[in-house]
Amino acid sequence: MIYRKKYQVYFLASSFFFLLACSTASLSKNGRQVEVISREEAKACVEVEKIEGSGSSNFMDFSGTTTVTQRALSDALNQAGKAGATHLVFGNLRATHSESHTSVRVWGIAYQCSKPSIRPAAEVIALSDSQDKVASPDQLEKCGRVGVYRGVADQPLFKTLSREQLEDEAMKELVREARGAHATHLVKGFTYRISNGYKADSIKMVIQFGKAYDCAAKK
Repeated sequence: MIYRKKYQVYFLASSFFFLLACSTASLSKNGRQVEVISREEAKACVEVEKIEGSGSSNFMDFSGTTTVTQRALSDALNQAGKAGATHLVFGNLRATHSESHTSVRVWGIAYQCSKPSIRPAAEVIALSDSQDKVASPDQLEKCGRVGVYRGVADQPLFKTLSREQLEDEAMKELVREARGAHATHLVKGFTYRISNGYKADSIKMVIQFGKAYDCAAKK
């Protein structure tokens, strides 16, 4: 009976840490609406505050670098949304590893932009064959905005992917995320490329952002 109680306590503690680790990956309602843009696009915006997002795993959480990076990105976006920012420019990202711990920190600057930025030449993707092919991003303003989503692609352990392959995988993941949110259309947004610290021309991870819309229920 004593041993059983010990195991029950250990299980509950493990469950708590697991749920705590997973919860940090979620986006808040405001964080979901923050758009990631480039420094060039932010020139016409007003700076709100500097952001530092973080994510981590412990010995009870077997998440890899990709998942921990997602947590750090979500933390940064949630902070920007809470501060009342509409847009976020990401800067450096740093990952540290040990035998029992992985930690990722990402830095950025949150901005308030008077006009949502949809790139004039942005690619619009219809997420189902039953939906009309939207000719331009401007037409999406008549649709309901679902939110900002992202796809992440990391270098696998035993194979090296090219930059183009990583970007393709990140885009596929973005499309899956948008479809999972029941969006009908997607506008490809900012591409965040993280280089290998040892080789400037080697890409370790690609994060593709995009804005999802629901044109089945127009405003």
